[in-house]
Parts: sequence; structure tokens; C-alpha cells
Amino acid sequence: IDDHLEQELLSLKEKVNKMLFATPNNLSNQLKFIDLIQRLGVAYHFESEIDEMLHQFYDRSDDQDIDVHDLQM
Repeated sequence: IDDHLEQELLSLKEKVNKMLFATPNNLSNQLKFIDLIQRLGVAYHFESEIDEMLHQFYDRSDDQDIDVHDLQM
């Protein structure tokens, strides 16, 4: 990959990473976004971020009385 394409790739990855954490209080939108990047086939670039976010969701579910088994949220 030439330098220009590599810089563009890094820039796009940074934008997606920011979008992942853009709305921390909107659980439904974050889960939809995770689903979207998984369907696009690029989630492997963000595995650690997704894992961290899902762990945070689960931890918050204990504190906020969120039903983690509710598929609609």
C-alpha cells in the first residue's frame, strides 16, 4: 500500500472509532452501529473497542436496571 492510501485508511479507521463512542448514553444506536460495521466486514479493525464497549454495556446493565435480554431495547 502506498503512503497516501495508508494515511487514508488510518483516517477512516479513526473516524469510525470516534463514531463508535459518539453517543455513549444511547445503547440502541451503539449496538446498531456495531452491527453495521460487523455486516460491512470491517469489525476486525475494532475488535478491542467493541469488546470494551460490550463489557461496559453489561456492567451498566447492573447499575441501571437494563434488561440485557431485551432484544429491542
